[in-house]
Amino acid sequence: MISSPVTWQGHDLVDSLDWILPSLLEDHIQVWAMTSHTQHPQVHTLLDKMAGASDQPVPAELRATPSLRSPTLYIFTSGTTGLPKAAVITHLQSLKAAAGFWAFGATQEDVMYICLPLYHSAASLIGIGGTIELGATCVLKKKFSASQFWKDCRKHDVTVFQYIGELCRYLCNQPKTDEDKVHKVRMGVGNGLRQDVWREFHSRFGNVRMCEVYGSTEGNLCFMNHIGKIGTVGRSNFFYRLLFKYDLIKYDMVKDEPVTDQNGFCQRVEMGETGLLLSKVGATSPFFGYAGSKQLTEKKLMRNVWKGENVATTEVTETLGMVDFIQEVNVYGVEIQGHEGRAGMAAMIVRPGHAFDGKKLFDHEEMEMTSTFKQQKFHLVQSGFNPATISDLLYVLDYSQESYIPLTDSIYQSIIAGERKL
Repeated sequence: MISSPVTWQGHDLVDSLDWILPSLLEDHIQVWAMTSHTQHPQVHTLLDKMAGASDQPVPAELRATPSLRSPTLYIFTSGTTGLPKAAVITHLQSLKAAAGFWAFGATQEDVMYICLPLYHSAASLIGIGGTIELGATCVLKKKFSASQFWKDCRKHDVTVFQYIGELCRYLCNQPKTDEDKVHKVRMGVGNGLRQDVWREFHSRFGNVRMCEVYGSTEGNLCFMNHIGKIGTVGRSNFFYRLLFKYDLIKYDMVKDEPVTDQNGFCQRVEMGETGLLLSKVGATSPFFGYAGSKQLTEKKLMRNVWKGENVATTEVTETLGMVDFIQEVNVYGVEIQGHEGRAGMAAMIVRPGHAFDGKKLFDHEEMEMTSTFKQQKFHLVQSGFNPATISDLLYVLDYSQESYIPLTDSIYQSIIAGERKL
């Protein structure tokens, strides 16, 4: 665990810090270099410290962390759509990424070859993290060299390597030799491997199992191609969709915005159509965003994407029955002209001595009681939700106020006219 801000530099990059080193120190950011000595007294050296480090386990107080969701480091995005952003990486994300090699079947007997930059999550979290997780061996190359790649693999008995798509293309572009298939490499883990390069790589270097991973550093969803099917970035199944909610929506590449219908809702893509991948933020798929301005994080979030999902009225009845000021409740659905499906409504009796509290109904978290009575819904469904024809008080959920507010005739008319989203 890193308890204070730290930046790591290769020893050959230390001189480039001259103009920003004072400001880093003012912000209490330590600078460490991968060397045994440096001419900069304010830069810490690492290799000499590692040589004299104890081989005993790290004390528990130094390993303690408030929670798995506590930040452990920042990884900057590539900045392809703007300035690079500092993605918040938590202990939870680090542990999940470190399980990547294991998920593809790697073991502690494997020798991992990592030649990708460590400032990227693939090499740092999956590569180094995965090697430590397994207790495997890591061959850490300072930079990728197409001419030295297979020589290194043969020299160190490499069995697993990390790649990006272009890396494999560079290997295929090298002059052919009689030793192209003389190696122990059995698996490659990475992303962005083109179909034609994939086939050529197999044909030339043997049946190396290529394991594609699709995701982003700050993202909350990941796909993995476990079966090695050429051209597939990942696999999904029934159980995966139960845990992680995601969809592909239509996206206008020219306007750089989602394509919406007449009611302002997103539209799912057709089979074979290109679209934008959305992943629901939840307990099993949290999104920790970016360090700094909250606006950077908010730009990655979309709300009111769908009209809604089918929900059993009995489930809603039981949930509302747990609110302390509600004595009895009956939930049903009503049709709204120009809208698909039905909108949820609830007829309720307020407990004597209590008052309806729309704010509490919105914020309700603790469950206090239950009600499972079965009730007749027919006449309630027929009466709809027109305040002009129903004598009882009606309430509607207002997201802007985060409360249930009285359903007035003007609000009713705006719903009918399609001006107000439900």
